[in-house]
Amino acid sequence: MLFKRLEWQDYALIGMILLFMIIDYSLISQLKQLPSPLYGGDYYNHLGTMQHIFQGGSVFENAQLLGESPQWVPWLYHVLVVGFAKLFGFQTLTLWKAVLYFSLVLIPLSAILCYLAAFFITRNKTVSLILPALHLANTPILKYTPFAWHVITPLFLISLWLLFKKPCLKTGLFTGISYGLVALSNVQAFFSNSVVFGILLFYVLILQHVKFNHGKLGLNIKKMFEEFRKKNYVFLLAFLIGLVIAQLYWFRPMFVYKARTLNDIQNYGYYDYTSIGNCLKYFLKMDVLTTFLNIPALFKGQIYQFLLSLLFLASVAALFLSKTKARGVESNALTFLKLLVIAGFIAAIHYFFTMPILGTHFGPHQTRAFLTSFALPLTLIYMLSKIKLSKTLKHVLIVAVFLLIFSHSLIHVVNVRNNKWFKTGKQDLPQEIMQLASWVLQNTKLDDVFLTDNEDSFMLNALTGRKVLTYRRTHASPYVDMNQRMTDAAIILYGSNNSLRKQLIKKYRVKYLLWTAQWFRNEYYFDDKGNVVGFFDPLMIEDKPKYRKQLDNANVTYKSLVYWLDPAVRGPEIPKRNVLIPIPFFNQTNPWSPNFTNMLNLQFNTPFVKIYKINITNT
Repeated sequence: MLFKRLEWQDYALIGMILLFMIIDYSLISQLKQLPSPLYGGDYYNHLGTMQHIFQGGSVFENAQLLGESPQWVPWLYHVLVVGFAKLFGFQTLTLWKAVLYFSLVLIPLSAILCYLAAFFITRNKTVSLILPALHLANTPILKYTPFAWHVITPLFLISLWLLFKKPCLKTGLFTGISYGLVALSNVQAFFSNSVVFGILLFYVLILQHVKFNHGKLGLNIKKMFEEFRKKNYVFLLAFLIGLVIAQLYWFRPMFVYKARTLNDIQNYGYYDYTSIGNCLKYFLKMDVLTTFLNIPALFKGQIYQFLLSLLFLASVAALFLSKTKARGVESNALTFLKLLVIAGFIAAIHYFFTMPILGTHFGPHQTRAFLTSFALPLTLIYMLSKIKLSKTLKHVLIVAVFLLIFSHSLIHVVNVRNNKWFKTGKQDLPQEIMQLASWVLQNTKLDDVFLTDNEDSFMLNALTGRKVLTYRRTHASPYVDMNQRMTDAAIILYGSNNSLRKQLIKKYRVKYLLWTAQWFRNEYYFDDKGNVVGFFDPLMIEDKPKYRKQLDNANVTYKSLVYWLDPAVRGPEIPKRNVLIPIPFFNQTNPWSPNFTNMLNLQFNTPFVKIYKINITNT
């Protein structure tokens, strides 16, 4: 057994875990809120999902938009944080602290799983310490994405290696369950690991039975079916078990929406991959220069990143060019690593295939994480374990790699401390925001729906879990028609048709209207004279005839232009779209139609916040 008799490497792992837990505790214990923008920050978006679950909401319902499903992203991480919060007595207004301190649980789990993944493949404990060191250098873990890469993916790789080395029912079940957990953790991790699993299946079930005899290609079909019947069926069984578990999140995206994203975040919030020229440019910049020859890092003075990319390049070259006749477990390890690198590379450059075929992609900057976090490091670790040097030189090389990693860790800690949002996190949330959250939690129910601007909707949901009619588009579910929701919100707020307004209020079960002093600043950029000079996050609708017709019928004034849909990601490489922007009534405290005012009964009133209860019987 691995830990039956602890060796110095095992104690080194324990020391590494304790060191990073102390470092991370020293960071997170300073925080008085999440180190993220309250308006539009990822951490606060996920806090809203956790608030929904913490207060009794279903994981199968959308946490932001009543009547919609599924959640914006797979929910496993959120459920685990909520379970941790309930176990240790966190309350609704302190749920954010559970997010921070749950990282201290994930750090040892990640380190142990990464250590085991490397050890099972290399059988060398010394070099296996490199993988957990690489991963711990990027903690704390405060989001579902790093959770998927730091914890769930190494678990899946362990199971996949055990299945590859010795296929049996036990390892098949383990692999199927861990694959299902990947599916419930993160979209990009699920995609990348599915590519890995698919490549492995293709190799085991078919490719390994392809032989070259006297220059001719042949497939031993008899042996292929014989081995499938005896043992290889468990690979397919594991894949199917994982897909069944995946349906706990993926059933609606796969079978109800048929993978059609009404809110196609991946296309308007990312680099423009619509032309082959852009794809080639991105490929050279990210997949060649950054991953394998990180010259940009060298120019920025990031020596660690540059040297690590060279080590990755050398190890991959050694892996594929080596002519060593390996046998048994070592042969399996070499084959397994080659499959990981090939699959990781395919996942990273998938946009070359998915854009022309499907018209979409799965976030290349995140799908690349499998290649850079596992396939390449594991190859480097394996090659270090097999390198033929004197014992002294080998130890010097390994120590040098560790020094590189720990120097990166120190730089990471400094960067975290100097980060703008970490500094903001050391301050309390504004008192007026906390008063708002407290009143809403005490006086409303979880599924009560609020109408307000997109950014205040984001803030309100994050702190209270309450539902909203509209939301920051890039944090809304890909399967929700945000164009229709924003059109309907504009009709309620700015239209003159009272009958239609009442219908829509009933349709969405809108119960409250929230106004904050941030309303206009959340939507527009103003110059020193108070003139609108740009747009931040107003109600923004893609310019299509049906939406124009609906707005026109309600007498909503709007502006048409070509603009970015994502308020946070803008620039020449980000695609623009033809959009309609409904124009509010420029009244600081009543930016909605005077007709709507008659339906509003004031419930909560401060200089910063007003909450109205909507009564459609008032006309």
